[in-house]
Amino acid sequence: MELNIKNFASIKEASIKIDGITVIAGENNTGKSTIGKILFASFNSLRDIDKEVRLNILNSINRQWDNFVLDLITMHKTDMDISILYDILSNILNVEDEDIEKIISNNVGEYIDINDKFIIEAIKSTANRIKEYKNISKEKLSYNIISKYYNDLFYKQINSRIFKNTNAEIKLNDFGILLEFKDDKCIKFKKNIYDNNVFLIDNPFVLDKIYSSYSSSITDLYLIDKIRHIYNKDYIVDKTLVEEKLEIIYKMLSNAINGKIINKDNDFYLAFDNITEPISIHNISAGLKSFTIIKMMLEEGILKEKDILVLDEPEIHLHPKWQLLYAEIIVLIQKVFNLHIVITTHSPYFLESIELFTKKHGIDDKTNYYLSDINIKENYSTINLVNDRISDIYYKMATPIEDLIDALGDN
Repeated sequence: MELNIKNFASIKEASIKIDGITVIAGENNTGKSTIGKILFASFNSLRDIDKEVRLNILNSINRQWDNFVLDLITMHKTDMDISILYDILSNILNVEDEDIEKIISNNVGEYIDINDKFIIEAIKSTANRIKEYKNISKEKLSYNIISKYYNDLFYKQINSRIFKNTNAEIKLNDFGILLEFKDDKCIKFKKNIYDNNVFLIDNPFVLDKIYSSYSSSITDLYLIDKIRHIYNKDYIVDKTLVEEKLEIIYKMLSNAINGKIINKDNDFYLAFDNITEPISIHNISAGLKSFTIIKMMLEEGILKEKDILVLDEPEIHLHPKWQLLYAEIIVLIQKVFNLHIVITTHSPYFLESIELFTKKHGIDDKTNYYLSDINIKENYSTINLVNDRISDIYYKMATPIEDLIDALGDN
Protein backbone atom coordinates (compact mmCIF):
# COMPACT_ATOMS: atom_id res chain seq x y z
CA MET A 1 0.00 0.00 0.00
CA GLU A 2 1.11 3.59 -0.43
CA LEU A 3 0.36 6.56 1.79
CA ASN A 4 0.18 9.86 -0.08
CA ILE A 5 0.27 13.13 1.84
CA LYS A 6 -0.01 16.68 0.62
CA ASN A 7 0.22 19.97 2.58
CA PHE A 8 -0.37 18.29 5.91
CA ALA A 9 1.22 20.03 8.94
CA SER A 10 4.92 20.49 8.05
CA ILE A 11 4.87 18.00 5.16
CA LYS A 12 4.55 19.53 1.69
CA GLU A 13 4.28 16.24 -0.20
CA ALA A 14 5.21 12.62 0.47
CA SER A 15 4.56 9.14 -0.93
CA ILE A 16 5.44 6.33 1.48
CA LYS A 17 5.24 2.58 0.89
CA ILE A 18 3.67 0.70 3.78
CA ASP A 19 4.70 -2.88 3.05
CA GLY A 20 6.63 -5.12 5.39
CA ILE A 21 8.86 -2.76 7.36
CA THR A 22 9.02 0.96 6.69
CA VAL A 23 11.81 2.86 8.41
CA ILE A 24 11.63 6.65 8.62
CA ALA A 25 14.84 8.10 10.03
CA GLY A 26 16.00 11.64 10.55
CA GLU A 27 16.55 14.43 13.03
CA ASN A 28 13.95 15.68 15.48
CA ASN A 29 11.11 17.84 14.17
CA THR A 30 11.40 16.68 10.57
CA GLY A 31 7.93 15.11 10.28
CA LYS A 32 8.70 11.50 11.28
CA SER A 33 6.05 11.23 13.98
CA THR A 34 3.48 12.96 11.78
CA ILE A 35 3.51 9.97 9.40
CA GLY A 36 2.57 7.51 12.15
CA LYS A 37 -0.15 9.77 13.49
CA ILE A 38 -1.64 10.23 10.02
CA LEU A 39 -1.80 6.45 9.53
CA PHE A 40 -3.38 5.98 12.95
CA ALA A 41 -5.97 8.71 12.45
CA SER A 42 -6.81 7.83 8.85
CA PHE A 43 -7.85 4.29 9.73
CA ASN A 44 -9.34 4.82 13.15
CA SER A 45 -11.30 8.02 12.56
CA LEU A 46 -13.06 6.45 9.58
CA ARG A 47 -13.41 2.82 10.66
CA ASP A 48 -16.75 3.15 12.48
CA ILE A 49 -17.76 6.64 11.38
CA ASP A 50 -21.40 5.67 10.68
CA LYS A 51 -21.63 4.06 14.10
CA GLU A 52 -20.04 7.13 15.70
CA VAL A 53 -22.60 9.38 14.03
CA ARG A 54 -25.47 7.26 15.38
CA LEU A 55 -23.95 7.15 18.88
CA ASN A 56 -23.41 10.91 18.97
CA ILE A 57 -27.01 11.53 17.97
CA LEU A 58 -28.32 9.00 20.47
CA ASN A 59 -26.13 10.40 23.26
CA SER A 60 -27.42 13.91 22.60
CA ILE A 61 -31.03 12.69 22.67
CA ASN A 62 -30.34 10.84 25.93
CA ARG A 63 -28.81 13.97 27.49
CA GLN A 64 -31.85 16.01 26.46
CA TRP A 65 -34.16 13.39 27.94
CA ASP A 66 -32.09 13.27 31.15
CA ASN A 67 -32.66 17.00 31.57
CA PHE A 68 -36.38 16.56 30.95
CA VAL A 69 -36.60 13.74 33.52
CA LEU A 70 -34.62 15.75 36.06
CA ASP A 71 -36.91 18.73 35.53
CA LEU A 72 -40.02 16.62 36.10
CA ILE A 73 -38.64 15.03 39.25
CA THR A 74 -37.09 18.06 40.93
CA MET A 75 -39.29 20.94 39.81
CA HIS A 76 -42.63 19.22 39.65
CA LYS A 77 -42.24 16.74 42.49
CA THR A 78 -43.58 13.78 40.59
CA ASP A 79 -43.35 10.33 42.11
CA MET A 80 -43.46 8.80 38.65
CA ASP A 81 -41.22 5.73 38.25
CA ILE A 82 -38.06 6.84 36.39
CA SER A 83 -37.97 3.59 34.42
CA ILE A 84 -41.35 4.50 32.91
CA LEU A 85 -39.95 7.82 31.74
CA TYR A 86 -37.11 6.03 29.95
CA ASP A 87 -39.58 3.57 28.42
CA ILE A 88 -41.23 6.61 26.86
CA LEU A 89 -37.91 7.63 25.31
CA SER A 90 -37.46 4.23 23.69
CA ASN A 91 -40.97 4.55 22.23
CA ILE A 92 -40.39 7.92 20.58
CA LEU A 93 -37.05 7.19 18.91
CA ASN A 94 -38.67 5.41 15.98
CA VAL A 95 -41.81 7.46 15.42
CA GLU A 96 -42.56 10.28 12.98
CA ASP A 97 -41.49 13.75 14.11
CA GLU A 98 -45.03 15.08 14.38
CA ASP A 99 -45.92 12.27 16.81
CA ILE A 100 -43.10 12.85 19.30
CA GLU A 101 -44.77 15.63 21.31
CA LYS A 102 -48.09 13.75 21.31
CA ILE A 103 -46.52 10.52 22.63
CA ILE A 104 -44.67 12.38 25.39
CA SER A 105 -47.84 14.24 26.43
CA ASN A 106 -50.02 11.12 26.43
CA ASN A 107 -47.56 9.05 28.45
CA VAL A 108 -46.56 11.75 30.93
CA GLY A 109 -50.20 12.84 31.24
CA GLU A 110 -51.02 9.62 33.06
CA TYR A 111 -48.93 10.82 36.01
CA ILE A 112 -48.63 14.61 35.78
CA ASP A 113 -50.97 17.50 35.06
CA ILE A 114 -49.93 18.35 31.51
CA ASN A 115 -52.08 21.48 31.52
CA ASP A 116 -49.44 23.09 33.72
CA LYS A 117 -47.79 25.74 31.50
CA PHE A 118 -44.31 24.71 32.66
CA ILE A 119 -44.99 21.07 31.76
CA ILE A 120 -46.38 22.10 28.37
CA GLU A 121 -43.25 24.13 27.64
CA ALA A 122 -40.91 21.38 28.87
CA ILE A 123 -42.61 18.79 26.64
CA LYS A 124 -42.61 21.08 23.62
CA SER A 125 -38.95 22.11 23.94
CA THR A 126 -37.86 18.50 24.57
CA ALA A 127 -39.81 17.23 21.56
CA ASN A 128 -38.42 19.97 19.31
CA ARG A 129 -34.83 19.33 20.37
CA ILE A 130 -35.21 15.56 19.82
CA LYS A 131 -36.56 16.29 16.32
CA GLU A 132 -33.51 18.48 15.62
CA TYR A 133 -31.13 15.76 16.78
CA LYS A 134 -32.88 13.10 14.70
CA ASN A 135 -32.80 15.27 11.56
CA ILE A 136 -29.29 16.66 11.87
CA SER A 137 -27.16 16.35 8.74
CA LYS A 138 -25.28 13.09 9.18
CA GLU A 139 -22.76 14.20 6.57
CA LYS A 140 -21.89 17.41 8.44
CA LEU A 141 -21.76 15.50 11.71
CA SER A 142 -19.33 13.01 10.13
CA TYR A 143 -17.06 15.86 9.05
CA ASN A 144 -17.11 17.33 12.55
CA ILE A 145 -16.35 13.98 14.22
CA ILE A 146 -13.38 13.39 11.89
CA SER A 147 -12.19 16.98 12.39
CA LYS A 148 -12.28 16.59 16.16
CA TYR A 149 -10.35 13.30 15.97
CA TYR A 150 -7.58 14.89 13.92
CA ASN A 151 -7.52 18.12 15.90
CA ASP A 152 -7.20 16.23 19.18
CA LEU A 153 -4.23 14.36 17.73
CA PHE A 154 -2.57 17.28 15.94
CA TYR A 155 -3.48 20.04 18.41
CA LYS A 156 -5.64 21.96 15.92
CA GLN A 157 -2.85 22.33 13.37
CA ILE A 158 -3.75 20.05 10.48
CA ASN A 159 -3.30 22.33 7.48
CA SER A 160 0.10 23.60 6.45
CA ARG A 161 1.24 26.77 8.21
CA ILE A 162 3.87 27.22 5.49
CA PHE A 163 1.77 26.91 2.33
CA LYS A 164 -1.29 28.85 3.39
CA ASN A 165 -4.66 28.62 1.66
CA THR A 166 -3.92 25.08 0.50
CA ASN A 167 -5.96 21.98 1.32
CA ALA A 168 -4.38 19.08 3.15
CA GLU A 169 -4.86 15.70 1.49
CA ILE A 170 -4.36 12.10 2.60
CA LYS A 171 -4.79 9.09 0.31
CA LEU A 172 -4.54 5.36 0.91
CA ASN A 173 -5.88 4.01 -2.36
CA ASP A 174 -5.66 0.34 -1.34
CA PHE A 175 -8.33 1.02 1.29
CA GLY A 176 -10.28 3.63 -0.64
CA ILE A 177 -9.31 6.16 2.03
CA LEU A 178 -9.34 9.80 1.03
CA LEU A 179 -9.38 12.77 3.41
CA GLU A 180 -9.25 16.46 2.64
CA PHE A 181 -8.94 19.33 5.13
CA LYS A 182 -9.36 23.08 4.88
CA ASP A 183 -8.77 25.48 7.78
CA ASP A 184 -8.17 22.44 10.05
CA LYS A 185 -11.59 20.99 9.26
CA CYS A 186 -12.48 17.90 7.26
CA ILE A 187 -14.29 18.87 4.05
CA LYS A 188 -14.19 15.54 2.21
CA PHE A 189 -13.73 11.86 2.99
CA LYS A 190 -14.13 8.45 1.38
CA LYS A 191 -13.46 4.94 2.60
CA ASN A 192 -13.99 1.30 1.82
CA ILE A 193 -14.76 -1.40 4.38
CA TYR A 194 -11.58 -2.70 6.01
CA ASP A 195 -10.64 -4.78 9.01
CA ASN A 196 -7.10 -3.56 9.63
CA ASN A 197 -6.13 -2.23 13.04
CA VAL A 198 -3.51 0.48 13.38
CA PHE A 199 -1.61 0.72 16.66
CA LEU A 200 0.72 3.59 17.43
CA ILE A 201 3.11 3.02 20.33
CA ASP A 202 5.13 6.07 21.25
CA ASN A 203 5.26 5.62 24.98
CA PRO A 204 6.05 2.46 27.00
CA PHE A 205 4.38 4.08 30.00
CA VAL A 206 1.00 3.33 28.42
CA LEU A 207 1.17 0.20 30.61
CA ASP A 208 0.80 2.43 33.67
CA LYS A 209 -2.52 3.72 32.35
CA ILE A 210 -4.36 0.50 31.55
CA TYR A 211 -6.31 0.41 34.80
CA SER A 212 -5.72 3.95 36.01
CA SER A 213 -7.66 7.19 35.85
CA TYR A 214 -4.75 9.15 34.34
CA SER A 215 -5.58 11.11 31.22
CA SER A 216 -4.34 9.43 28.07
CA SER A 217 -3.73 10.33 24.45
CA ILE A 218 -5.99 9.01 21.68
CA THR A 219 -3.28 6.56 20.64
CA ASP A 220 -2.88 5.26 24.19
CA LEU A 221 -6.63 4.93 24.70
CA TYR A 222 -7.00 2.86 21.54
CA LEU A 223 -4.35 0.36 22.70
CA ILE A 224 -5.66 0.35 26.28
CA ASP A 225 -9.18 -0.42 25.08
CA LYS A 226 -7.93 -3.34 22.98
CA ILE A 227 -5.89 -4.78 25.87
CA ARG A 228 -8.74 -4.45 28.37
CA HIS A 229 -11.20 -6.00 25.93
CA ILE A 230 -8.99 -8.96 25.08
CA TYR A 231 -7.98 -9.70 28.67
CA ASN A 232 -11.63 -9.69 29.71
CA LYS A 233 -12.46 -12.36 27.12
CA ASP A 234 -11.25 -15.86 26.57
CA TYR A 235 -10.30 -16.21 22.93
CA ILE A 236 -8.89 -19.73 23.20
CA VAL A 237 -8.80 -20.44 19.45
CA ASP A 238 -7.07 -17.12 18.64
CA LYS A 239 -4.56 -17.65 21.45
CA THR A 240 -3.81 -21.17 20.25
CA LEU A 241 -3.13 -19.94 16.72
CA VAL A 242 -0.83 -17.25 18.07
CA GLU A 243 1.04 -19.68 20.32
CA GLU A 244 1.96 -21.79 17.30
CA LYS A 245 3.69 -18.77 15.75
CA LEU A 246 5.31 -17.45 18.89
CA GLU A 247 7.93 -20.04 19.71
CA ILE A 248 10.90 -18.44 17.95
CA ILE A 249 9.89 -14.94 19.08
CA TYR A 250 9.51 -16.11 22.67
CA LYS A 251 13.06 -17.38 22.58
CA MET A 252 14.13 -13.85 21.71
CA LEU A 253 11.81 -12.22 24.25
CA SER A 254 13.09 -14.50 27.01
CA ASN A 255 16.46 -12.77 26.71
CA ALA A 256 14.75 -9.64 28.03
CA ILE A 257 11.63 -10.79 29.83
CA ASN A 258 10.81 -14.39 30.72
CA GLY A 259 8.03 -13.69 33.19
CA LYS A 260 4.40 -14.57 32.61
CA ILE A 261 1.99 -11.65 32.31
CA ILE A 262 -1.01 -12.12 34.61
CA ASN A 263 -4.14 -10.07 35.21
CA LYS A 264 -4.82 -9.70 38.93
CA ASP A 265 -6.82 -7.20 41.00
CA ASN A 266 -7.63 -5.13 37.90
CA ASP A 267 -3.98 -4.69 37.03
CA PHE A 268 -1.11 -6.49 35.32
CA TYR A 269 1.84 -8.26 36.90
CA LEU A 270 4.89 -10.22 35.83
CA ALA A 271 5.16 -13.59 37.53
CA PHE A 272 8.60 -15.21 37.68
CA ASP A 273 9.43 -18.77 38.76
CA ASN A 274 12.18 -17.64 41.12
CA ILE A 275 10.22 -14.76 42.74
CA THR A 276 7.55 -15.49 45.34
CA GLU A 277 5.28 -12.57 44.49
CA PRO A 278 4.43 -11.18 41.02
CA ILE A 279 5.93 -7.79 40.19
CA SER A 280 3.63 -4.96 39.13
CA ILE A 281 4.27 -3.78 35.60
CA HIS A 282 4.44 -0.27 37.06
CA ASN A 283 7.63 -1.23 38.90
CA ILE A 284 9.62 -2.46 35.91
CA SER A 285 11.97 -0.30 33.85
CA ALA A 286 10.81 1.68 30.80
CA GLY A 287 12.92 -0.55 28.58
CA LEU A 288 11.33 -3.70 29.99
CA LYS A 289 7.90 -2.14 29.50
CA SER A 290 8.66 -1.84 25.78
CA PHE A 291 9.16 -5.60 25.57
CA THR A 292 6.15 -6.26 27.81
CA ILE A 293 3.82 -4.31 25.50
CA ILE A 294 4.87 -6.46 22.55
CA LYS A 295 4.53 -9.65 24.57
CA MET A 296 1.00 -8.71 25.70
CA MET A 297 -0.11 -7.85 22.18
CA LEU A 298 1.25 -11.08 20.77
CA GLU A 299 0.05 -13.39 23.55
CA GLU A 300 -3.50 -12.12 23.41
CA GLY A 301 -3.80 -12.01 19.64
CA ILE A 302 -4.25 -8.23 19.56
CA LEU A 303 -1.95 -7.99 16.55
CA LYS A 304 -3.30 -9.77 13.48
CA GLU A 305 -2.14 -10.29 9.92
CA LYS A 306 -2.10 -7.12 7.82
CA ASP A 307 -2.50 -4.88 10.88
CA ILE A 308 -0.27 -1.82 11.00
CA LEU A 309 2.05 -1.31 13.97
CA VAL A 310 3.66 2.12 14.26
CA LEU A 311 6.64 2.34 16.62
CA ASP A 312 7.65 5.94 17.19
CA GLU A 313 11.30 6.13 18.26
CA PRO A 314 11.17 2.83 20.19
CA GLU A 315 14.87 2.97 21.01
CA ILE A 316 14.55 5.96 23.34
CA HIS A 317 14.27 3.91 26.54
CA LEU A 318 16.54 1.06 25.43
CA HIS A 319 20.22 0.37 26.08
CA PRO A 320 22.11 -0.17 22.77
CA LYS A 321 22.30 -3.91 23.57
CA TRP A 322 18.52 -4.06 23.93
CA GLN A 323 18.05 -1.94 20.80
CA LEU A 324 19.61 -4.80 18.85
CA LEU A 325 17.34 -7.35 20.53
CA TYR A 326 14.23 -5.22 20.03
CA ALA A 327 15.09 -4.73 16.35
CA GLU A 328 15.37 -8.48 15.71
CA ILE A 329 12.09 -9.13 17.52
CA ILE A 330 10.36 -6.53 15.32
CA VAL A 331 11.77 -8.14 12.18
CA LEU A 332 10.63 -11.60 13.31
CA ILE A 333 7.16 -10.31 14.20
CA GLN A 334 6.81 -8.87 10.71
CA LYS A 335 7.92 -12.11 9.11
CA VAL A 336 5.83 -14.45 11.26
CA PHE A 337 2.63 -12.37 11.53
CA ASN A 338 2.82 -10.60 8.15
CA LEU A 339 2.21 -7.18 9.67
CA HIS A 340 2.95 -3.75 8.24
CA ILE A 341 5.42 -2.13 10.65
CA VAL A 342 6.38 1.54 10.51
CA ILE A 343 9.38 2.60 12.58
CA THR A 344 10.66 6.10 13.19
CA THR A 345 14.15 6.41 14.62
CA HIS A 346 17.20 8.60 15.02
CA SER A 347 19.44 5.88 16.45
CA PRO A 348 22.25 4.53 14.22
CA TYR A 349 22.36 1.38 16.41
CA PHE A 350 18.70 0.69 15.81
CA LEU A 351 18.79 1.52 12.11
CA GLU A 352 21.80 -0.72 11.48
CA SER A 353 20.13 -3.52 13.47
CA ILE A 354 16.99 -3.33 11.34
CA GLU A 355 19.10 -3.35 8.19
CA LEU A 356 21.11 -6.36 9.41
CA PHE A 357 18.20 -8.48 10.69
CA THR A 358 15.93 -7.88 7.69
CA LYS A 359 18.72 -9.36 5.54
CA LYS A 360 19.35 -12.19 8.00
CA HIS A 361 15.68 -13.19 8.08
CA GLY A 362 15.06 -12.65 4.38
CA ILE A 363 12.63 -9.72 4.35
CA ASP A 364 14.97 -7.01 3.12
CA ASP A 365 13.08 -7.04 -0.19
CA LYS A 366 10.03 -5.59 1.58
CA THR A 367 11.86 -3.14 3.82
CA ASN A 368 11.94 0.50 2.78
CA TYR A 369 14.03 3.33 4.17
CA TYR A 370 13.07 7.00 4.18
CA LEU A 371 15.07 10.03 5.21
CA SER A 372 13.08 12.81 6.84
CA ASP A 373 14.66 16.21 6.49
CA ILE A 374 13.88 19.92 6.34
CA ASN A 375 13.94 22.09 3.26
CA ILE A 376 15.99 24.91 4.75
CA LYS A 377 14.81 27.53 2.27
CA GLU A 378 11.07 27.11 2.92
CA ASN A 379 11.20 25.17 6.21
CA TYR A 380 8.94 22.29 5.21
CA SER A 381 9.52 18.58 5.85
CA THR A 382 10.67 16.22 3.11
CA ILE A 383 10.31 12.42 3.30
CA ASN A 384 12.41 10.75 0.60
CA LEU A 385 12.94 7.08 -0.26
CA VAL A 386 16.65 6.23 0.13
CA ASN A 387 16.78 2.45 -0.36
CA ASP A 388 19.75 2.81 -2.71
CA ARG A 389 21.55 5.35 -0.51
CA ILE A 390 20.88 4.49 3.13
CA SER A 391 24.28 6.03 3.81
CA ASP A 392 22.53 9.42 3.60
CA ILE A 393 20.71 8.57 6.83
CA TYR A 394 23.92 7.53 8.59
CA TYR A 395 25.58 10.73 7.42
CA LYS A 396 22.81 12.79 9.00
CA MET A 397 23.12 10.82 12.25
CA ALA A 398 26.93 11.15 12.28
CA THR A 399 26.98 14.91 11.78
CA PRO A 400 26.45 15.77 15.49
CA ILE A 401 29.41 13.51 16.44
CA GLU A 402 31.59 15.30 13.90
CA ASP A 403 30.44 18.64 15.31
CA LEU A 404 31.36 17.44 18.80
CA ILE A 405 34.82 16.29 17.64
CA ASP A 406 35.38 19.66 16.00
CA ALA A 407 34.31 21.44 19.18
CA LEU A 408 36.66 19.34 21.29
CA GLY A 409 39.46 20.05 18.82
CA ASP A 410 38.91 23.78 19.18
CA ASN A 411 39.45 23.42 22.92
